[in-house]
Amino acid sequence: MPSYLVHCKISIELFRKSYYKLHKAIDSAFFVVGRRHRDYFHDDISVIAIARREYPGDEKAVAAAKYHVELDWMCTADPVFRSQLEMWAKTKVHKRSKSKSQKITRAKKKKGKGSTKSKPPVLDEFEQFKRDLEKLIQMKKLAKMLNET
Repeated sequence: MPSYLVHCKISIELFRKSYYKLHKAIDSAFFVVGRRHRDYFHDDISVIAIARREYPGDEKAVAAAKYHVELDWMCTADPVFRSQLEMWAKTKVHKRSKSKSQKITRAKKKKGKGSTKSKPPVLDEFEQFKRDLEKLIQMKKLAKMLNET
């Protein structure tokens, strides 16, 4: 399985964002069960729920979460590919983004120039997570019905 660094670097390359909270949450079971962590949070429904919880309203996070799982399986199937990715991630250097204080200062300057942009409304995290769980329950019921017939 690729390291946390590899997951973040690939997300930056593909989606222009590291999604570090997402990757950390998906692999959180590793610290408890080790290599068998993929038994937890590595199915489509779980990764979608985690992506929506960590990055509400960001559909790229869902894609990054699905890619995380696929990358885990690809690296398990091909250890040479995994080692090449590890080497690439260690040598790949990205420009650092501006510090938080620089962003705030820049935002204040823009605000002073009469900017009237407002942030788009973000769904309540709990409500989105609740909807995802309801979909999970519906899908499990549907799968059970299909298996019975």
